[in-house]
Amino acid sequence: MFMSYFFDADSGTVAPVRLRKTRACEDARELIGCEQTDHVFLGSEHVVIFDDNGLVDGLSSVMQIEGVGTPLAASLVIAGIRFGELTTPLFSIDEVASRIDIMRPLLDMYQSEPAYSAVGFNIRVVKDKPRVLNSTPSHLKLVG
Repeated sequence: MFMSYFFDADSGTVAPVRLRKTRACEDARELIGCEQTDHVFLGSEHVVIFDDNGLVDGLSSVMQIEGVGTPLAASLVIAGIRFGELTTPLFSIDEVASRIDIMRPLLDMYQSEPAYSAVGFNIRVVKDKPRVLNSTPSHLKLVG
């Protein structure tokens, strides 16, 4: 097993997790909650694993990660990569969190004219940083 970081898009948190060396991709899919993943490199020593359909499955938030050219959506796993194999990241959990900007849509309800009681919505995007959960890395429940 090796440690990696799991970013939970719903709670906006980053936490350490452990992945099995021989089943790291399956463990990442289980954590993310998807059937098909894709990845982007974060420099030459890290990889971001994400839901391949994250941008089309209904968005609660979008993340921009420093060093990654395209926005990502849904939860993701950040791991180190050496000699083509996933490993423990060289970045600390705080460094990972500082590289992520979370953008969430926010609805503001307004009433156009009090006499008509018409209700409308403005949509704006708020930018935030993830919270770091410095806990002991959790183990995945083994399936089977």
